[in-house]
Amino acid sequence: EISLTARHLVFGGVLSLAVLVGGNFAINALTNQTKDILHAMETKDLQDKRFIANSEDDYETKLLELQARLDEAQRNLAQFDDLRIQLAKTSGQINLANNVVNLGELLEINGYHPVMIFGTRASGKSTLLASIFNYIRTSTDSKSIVLFGDPIVPLDNNYGLEVYDAAKEFFYNKVEDFMKGRAPAITQSKAPFFIPVIIRPSNGLPEIKLAFLESAGEWYMPNSNLAGLYQPLKEEIESVYRNFTQSITLLLVAPYTTQAAFTDLPQEEVDSEEIRDSDSGLYGSLEKYQSMRFETYRQKDNYRFILTKWDVHTGGDIYHPDLANPSPQLISLKIKERFPQSWVIFESMGDGNNKAVMPYSAGFIAVNDVIINPDDLRLQMLRFPRTLLDWIYGNVSGYSLYDQFHSKKGFPNNVLSFFKKLLS
Repeated sequence: EISLTARHLVFGGVLSLAVLVGGNFAINALTNQTKDILHAMETKDLQDKRFIANSEDDYETKLLELQARLDEAQRNLAQFDDLRIQLAKTSGQINLANNVVNLGELLEINGYHPVMIFGTRASGKSTLLASIFNYIRTSTDSKSIVLFGDPIVPLDNNYGLEVYDAAKEFFYNKVEDFMKGRAPAITQSKAPFFIPVIIRPSNGLPEIKLAFLESAGEWYMPNSNLAGLYQPLKEEIESVYRNFTQSITLLLVAPYTTQAAFTDLPQEEVDSEEIRDSDSGLYGSLEKYQSMRFETYRQKDNYRFILTKWDVHTGGDIYHPDLANPSPQLISLKIKERFPQSWVIFESMGDGNNKAVMPYSAGFIAVNDVIINPDDLRLQMLRFPRTLLDWIYGNVSGYSLYDQFHSKKGFPNNVLSFFKKLLS
């Protein structure tokens, strides 16, 4: 039997009250801790959201700043480009290598074969070129037609428009003047340009695209006031040397005389000095070619040393047999006598398969620049452009333009001779 005294009851009541108070305290403490944890979590979540929002705002702000800087840079570039074009319009010079075009690559992309014509002033470069176009346009003997080609440089800039207009002016206007008996005027362009043409044979052979270089002879003249004697090579020409990977054709135009050819006036002493300057200028041109064009490219190139105004050699006798049919030895001798510097460097270039010499006469040019071509000598005079055109065409296509058998260049001569004899 359990007996509870008053002391036991008091002690049990106090103990129960203590348990209740302690439990209540523990529950409050746990509740407060839970609230603190939840509050901390809410605060952290709010901070995270604010950080993300601030980061997004900062990212958008930086994007806007970057876009503003890009817009400013584009405006500056546009202003710089406008300034460059304006300078090009006033000075006529554009840095092709860095700013506008890579002419060598454009020629190759568009399928043009460059024909680089070099010679100092009064050498007859423009007259020679006009006579080739005249021959094709006026003689059925050429067995081809010549068409003005598409632009080499895009026409979306001032430079492209200028060189294309200059090429058209030569192809149409200067050739028309030549056909009317007037020698082409001296080239006055501020920059070299290429005349794009298509040679389309009428005998079933493939057509070719040529780009003839037209430039002022003064650019190749030696100048004793310059430290290096010669003017820097024009960037248009340098671009072709360095960047055109296929074969090119070099025509070295050397005049028999720098005076009017068909005249009774005695040649002046100044002619000798002009010839020496012409020799020096050609030497400088060949030296720059050798230094700028890679050897692997040079091995593909073809060279022709042309002695122009050949009719002067006959001393006014336009019916002299040497006029139309001189020996290669005679031509080489005359070139060597008059142009010893350039002849030495020419002799070191290539081999017998890719270089040659020839005389050239575009007509009998009198003092007043009137071209005189007697009718009975017309066929003989046409041999000059015909020979040169056939040589250029063969270099590009591999065919002879006037060989009725259309033999490939390099076809064995003994096999070709056999078939010729068989068919005849």
